[in-house]
Amino acid sequence: MRQTLAHARNCYQRKMRPTAAITLGPNAYMHSAGGPDEVTNGLALCVIHHKLFDLGAMTVDRDMNVRVSERVVGDWGRKLNDEFHERPIALPRSTSMEPAPEYIHWHNEKIFKGFVR
Repeated sequence: MRQTLAHARNCYQRKMRPTAAITLGPNAYMHSAGGPDEVTNGLALCVIHHKLFDLGAMTVDRDMNVRVSERVVGDWGRKLNDEFHERPIALPRSTSMEPAPEYIHWHNEKIFKGFVR
């Protein structure tokens, strides 16, 4: 686990706080739907945002900006919108490790519960 965490922090330019609990998913194109197990099919997110991504409450658009579904309402919806909506994600150091557009597109079409331009 330490090696995995170190690798993720290195790929993402050490932009995560050292105490942040991260997961090396989620997969944009889910494994359960036949998505590949490769770096370009994943994002480095904390456990809470991983779950929200998997549930379709948030996604990433083609410009690599966070999108929060308009269906997320109440205090959580306001908090997610205020903190993340339309903000760019931190990308890996190497462009060869960036999320692949086709996997992001799949997530936006099949999982995300909102509208992505």
